[in-house]
Amino acid sequence: MARSYNGKPDGFARYLRGAGARQVLAVRHGGTTVGGLVMLPCGIWFGGRSVSNIGIACVATASEARGHGLAPALMAECLREMARRGAAVSTLFPSTQPLYRGAGWEQAGLHLAWRVRARDFVFRDRALEVRLATKRDGAILRRLHDEAAKRTSGLLRRTEWFWKRVLSTKDEPRETTLALRGGRPEGYVVCALRESKAGRFFDLAVRDFVATTPAAARRLLTHLSDQRSVCDAILGTGSPADLIHLLADEQHLEVERAKRWMMRIVDVKRAFEQRGWPAGFEATIDFDLEDSVLPSNAGKWRLRVKDGRGRVERGGSGGIRLPIRGLAPLYAGFMSPDELHLAGLLDAPEAKLPLLRALFAGPIPYTTDGF
Repeated sequence: MARSYNGKPDGFARYLRGAGARQVLAVRHGGTTVGGLVMLPCGIWFGGRSVSNIGIACVATASEARGHGLAPALMAECLREMARRGAAVSTLFPSTQPLYRGAGWEQAGLHLAWRVRARDFVFRDRALEVRLATKRDGAILRRLHDEAAKRTSGLLRRTEWFWKRVLSTKDEPRETTLALRGGRPEGYVVCALRESKAGRFFDLAVRDFVATTPAAARRLLTHLSDQRSVCDAILGTGSPADLIHLLADEQHLEVERAKRWMMRIVDVKRAFEQRGWPAGFEATIDFDLEDSVLPSNAGKWRLRVKDGRGRVERGGSGGIRLPIRGLAPLYAGFMSPDELHLAGLLDAPEAKLPLLRALFAGPIPYTTDGF
């Protein structure tokens, strides 16, 4: 891993110990470890419900062992292992797309890093009180995050491993501030001061921003704004439609990095039955899937949606045809069926397209957690 990602072995050793040996899949040749990856179990929110997800990280192959098909074999075995563990979907951040596309992953959401000049980040609303969070507030933070995440697509339902990385790291101590109404928490922000790229003051890095009420949103934005006298910039990650930028007086947002993460449907039945669907919507669609790596997903399926829940069974006409690669961006609502048709990843009768558009409509999938 250190050789592949130009890092320090000690740092990756800590990463592996934190993830746990059971989450490491290794490739050995002639008694020598020549590659591997890390599996990170968590949930991912779609339609107001958490779907079982395994994030894939640190995919690495020794340089002297490359060119022999080890990485594709590793990804195929990883998929089989995730299916055995009961995962519905899998997500990852690609360093190269062809490897993962060959195993059925496709673009399904955004990870957007933004920057705003501190002098342009002005908010003045102190209707709610604020206080620093303590270790005893862990359950409160988790509840607030899940409550906010239900209204989005793509945010993770974090395990303890993810929460430890959010709240503080060895390289960057962070502080968490709660916004409260009458002692009841309505939101929080996690942030840290960093050395500024401009070299004058600091940059204020926002790691997590969660508000469950309008008042909490305005109060936490004011808390960040109050630090602008010692900051050159405010940095963060979020959605392209982030309320942080909607509530600002002017559009001074600079996008520093926009990366697309990828997703793969591991188990069709689990994926469609675990997620939420539009309330008051009733529909039946038949689709025919191609999946050469996980044949259990291949073939004809019928999805029935009613009262916000989905039920999947074998059979149906198979009128909507797509490779497993095409299912993830449709499922996530990242690409419309029309766009997937133009990309050659979906074939459906024209009359079925309005139903697909309505069934898979939703907010743009995004995440604030990298791995």
